[in-house]
Amino acid sequence: MRTLATQMRLRRLLRVQADFHRRLHEDGTGGALASAAAARLLELVRDVRSAWGSEAGELAVPNASSYIAAKGGLAALARALAAELGAKGITSNALSPGFFATETNAEMKASPAGERQRERCPAKRWGEPWEIAAAAVFLASPAASYVNGHTLTVDGGVSATYLA
Repeated sequence: MRTLATQMRLRRLLRVQADFHRRLHEDGTGGALASAAAARLLELVRDVRSAWGSEAGELAVPNASSYIAAKGGLAALARALAAELGAKGITSNALSPGFFATETNAEMKASPAGERQRERCPAKRWGEPWEIAAAAVFLASPAASYVNGHTLTVDGGVSATYLA
């Protein structure tokens, strides 16, 4: 007969496993299927730039392994598509945004955790939506025709620092 502690550990393990599979499906599989479908359509057009979004694919935080794995998979997908489609004139890159001041993030930005994120950033601020949009426009422009298989990090320098 299992002890209560063993049953609780087993339930936690099953919850972690379910969360991992859900995250990989939502963030990884969904992104991969959308990217693959778009890539096939883009094969019909020459001189196309495609930018595939990902975040948190390079840095890790505690208690987010499934999210990190899924987002890292999108960066890997951008590299794989670059290798597969580059000869057809299609570039594939990923954007890796830091913290941006959007409606979705308004509550976090106003919280103590949001203030810690601002302080951690060498730019000492959150990014503005136009800044990530400008990066996407660059990757989609002829100026990025030789940028392929790259993850462009737009995070105010957070990933370049070793801060707690």
